[in-house]
Amino acid sequence: MSIFDGLSQERSSLFTVQASYGISYQLWAIYLLLMLFIDAFFLKFSCQLVIELIHMTNRKIVRKKLTKVPSGELLLNPKEILNLSTKQKNDTWNRLNQPGVYLLFNTQNKTYYIGQATRMLDRVCQHFLGKGNQDVYADYRYGKPFDIQFIPLLNSGYLTLNELEREAIKAYQGYSRGYNRNRGMKG
Repeated sequence: MSIFDGLSQERSSLFTVQASYGISYQLWAIYLLLMLFIDAFFLKFSCQLVIELIHMTNRKIVRKKLTKVPSGELLLNPKEILNLSTKQKNDTWNRLNQPGVYLLFNTQNKTYYIGQATRMLDRVCQHFLGKGNQDVYADYRYGKPFDIQFIPLLNSGYLTLNELEREAIKAYQGYSRGYNRNRGMKG
């Protein structure tokens, strides 16, 4: 046996050790990638769950905030608005014909239409005279009862009509389960 035979034996045993470690490194890498994929999937799922919980909480907070705003305000129905006497009209018009958001609530279907206007009372009248949301008008013509609430922009806590309207549509689900055809104005 020569020196070269011994070297060749060491070299072959070294090669099998490296090969076996190479395979385990490959398996380790695959295992690590698999674990990272699983962690990423659960992290994404967990994040989506947390985001949905936050949205639900925000809707409750916004709805609570929005329902506090009109608590001292007048709750009217379409006939009362359309049949106001001149004196009542002047007082009510002065108080409610300002920038804000109005809620048209179909008390039979339990659905909302939320709109914004620089002159709320004028705009609400248009809805019940056929010059607004046609679904609201059709339900009104078929005799379905409506309640109307007004949320003036002033002292509402919101900076713009668009922001107030968007939050009210979310809070009252005017788009997903109501008459609204969009989620509110942008900007």
